[in-house]
Amino acid sequence: MEKNALVSLQRSLSPVHACALAIGCIIGWTAFHEPGAAFLVEAGPVGTLLAIGIAAAMMIVIVANYGFMVNRFPVAGGEFSYARAAFGRLHSFICAWFLALAYLTCIPLNATAIGYIAHKLFSNVLMSGPHWTIVGYDVYLSQVAIAILVLSVVAALCIHGVRDTGVLQTILVLVLVGGVAVVAAALALQPSIWAKADPALHPPLDRATLPGFASVLAVTPCLFVGFDTVPQGVEEFAFHHRHTRKIMVASILVSTAIYVALVLVAAAAPPAGGIDSGTAAFPAFHAAHQLLGGTGIAFLCYATLAGVLTGILGFLMAESRLLWAMAREGIISPWFGRISPSRQTPCNAILFTAGIAILASLIGRGMLVWLVDLCSLGAVIGYGYTSAAAFRFACREGKRSVQITGAAGVVFAAIFAALLIIPIPGLGCAMKPHSWACLAVWVALGALLRFSAKLREKAENSVSSNQ
Repeated sequence: MEKNALVSLQRSLSPVHACALAIGCIIGWTAFHEPGAAFLVEAGPVGTLLAIGIAAAMMIVIVANYGFMVNRFPVAGGEFSYARAAFGRLHSFICAWFLALAYLTCIPLNATAIGYIAHKLFSNVLMSGPHWTIVGYDVYLSQVAIAILVLSVVAALCIHGVRDTGVLQTILVLVLVGGVAVVAAALALQPSIWAKADPALHPPLDRATLPGFASVLAVTPCLFVGFDTVPQGVEEFAFHHRHTRKIMVASILVSTAIYVALVLVAAAAPPAGGIDSGTAAFPAFHAAHQLLGGTGIAFLCYATLAGVLTGILGFLMAESRLLWAMAREGIISPWFGRISPSRQTPCNAILFTAGIAILASLIGRGMLVWLVDLCSLGAVIGYGYTSAAAFRFACREGKRSVQITGAAGVVFAAIFAALLIIPIPGLGCAMKPHSWACLAVWVALGALLRFSAKLREKAENSVSSNQ
């Protein structure tokens, strides 16, 4: 492949597009389901909001490290490029491979959520016809077909051009924010609804709910993964990269407000226990119905669909840019670095990512939810490498403030990683055996890919020396 085919991307993303890209990645399917269905049950409103608030503060500190590194290395690849500059090729591959896992898992999780929502809200409407069973979970062809259709359309749009993608992402984020704002405003205008809530479902943060708080805190990197997609597209900015830090901070603040709103809405009118169909399957939807009736359901459906689509769109863009950057540096096959001559988009990387997401959709959500912990772990490794790189360069340049944020970022990443990988007695937030099994497969695939890349490098060097 010609060298110049690797080095040019279309510069057409505005600051608004970049911010929409980050918000759309952060707020996906998880934001509308997990707070009510899992977090509130485990930690209550106080513990959930505290965990989200602490995580948001940590992320803003970590963003300072990203801003520092972007100003020095304004190239696609983000964390991969920073790790390579600071620690070499092997570390950059480790960082990128785990980060690729974080991005990749989010795409089929969002794609399959569309069929899952329809199935739960509309009385098993998609639970008929051809299906297969994987590890005890039924996977219906109708649900998979929806996911494949959405992934195919989004992939085609991403190949078509980054400007159109940015415009669509911005429109969808406005729908997302607007839908949540309407339901949150209805709650603000009806504070009496809190008096009707069962106090047993609003436990205070104490020793009994501490394990739940730790569990929520452990997966918050997965909740906020997406702000770091902004540096992935830095070579497609139609503005100066010095604004990147402000964009990432803004995306975290807006996303935190959305999380808080959805937690409060879900906690205001939780459904009766033991019901797993209709709006009762989604506490936020149930509360929206209590607040605004069918109108509330409609607004939240629009917001959820927009969030799902922005997650697919944003992470597909970020994953493809990460693979493209790795190919440009010779870390993986040059095939991933091919750019569409007419659209200036990394077409092969986009097609590969969409293809893997489609294959993942075939196994169903039953297994895909196992990957949530891996998404958090992959994100944490990216945060840790970026913070460590910022600390290293800050020490060379005598930047005291960045030395502090870099060290703090490394500590934060270590805390998140410890919660995920160390079975701390009494907490129970460590990854489960099925997550470890999936991680082992991913590590083995990475080792195979790296080994093949080394063989290719050796062969190319041998040819060069003979010439």
